[in-house]
Amino acid sequence: MKYTLLMAATVACYACGSPAATSSSTDSLSSTAIDTAGHSTAPAKLSKEDTITLGNVLYDITEITQQEFDAVKTWKADTSEARVLRAAQGSVNRVGDTLFFHAAQKRVMLINKNNPDNEGDDFCQYNFMGELPGSGQWLLFGGFYESYAYVLISKETGDTTFTIGEPVVSPDGKYLVAGNADLEAAFTTNGFELYTNGKVPVRIDERLLDNWGPSAVKWQDARTLVVEKQERGEELPKYIRLSARP
Repeated sequence: MKYTLLMAATVACYACGSPAATSSSTDSLSSTAIDTAGHSTAPAKLSKEDTITLGNVLYDITEITQQEFDAVKTWKADTSEARVLRAAQGSVNRVGDTLFFHAAQKRVMLINKNNPDNEGDDFCQYNFMGELPGSGQWLLFGGFYESYAYVLISKETGDTTFTIGEPVVSPDGKYLVAGNADLEAAFTTNGFELYTNGKVPVRIDERLLDNWGPSAVKWQDARTLVVEKQERGEELPKYIRLSARP
């Protein structure tokens, strides 16, 4: 049986050298929109600090309490890989350092390279988190040399998609949003990503931020997001709501 090997070098390249990781901007609210063909469009400049655009939608930003943020429920992955492997009922298997994924159209394997005596640029360790509900994707966390990413593997096609943070499916099932805060070390992308939700997710927008980052993001409804906001130089997070304008 043939398997497609996802090379660690590809993952490391995504995590450390993607356009999201290397682009810079003097505007903390500038964005790079990406059309469905994968072509970048001109960055959008915003004049107000209380708005943000994502996927060509303008959102108003308002502060909320932690209690309001916590009240919005979202899926949480089981922290036990052994349990989620059992729940996969043979469609995903681990044999030693290797995870095997039995998608409908092809097989994929991921190999950990986590020898403590040789932690170089090719270091990687994958943890299977289960199936992301409503997406048709298996979800993994990938830890690499001085970086990390989340990995989606299509249950249908076996194609892989890397996101900057844990992806969250919108209530209407149309989109995936991912956020990540990395304000100090800057080894990973600080900002948001928006994807279509399909057999193979397509990134349609990428929002880079300078002075704050989303350490957690949830959909309150199909047009509203709530975010745990980490600001540069601040130890405690704040909480905000992003409300789409009509």
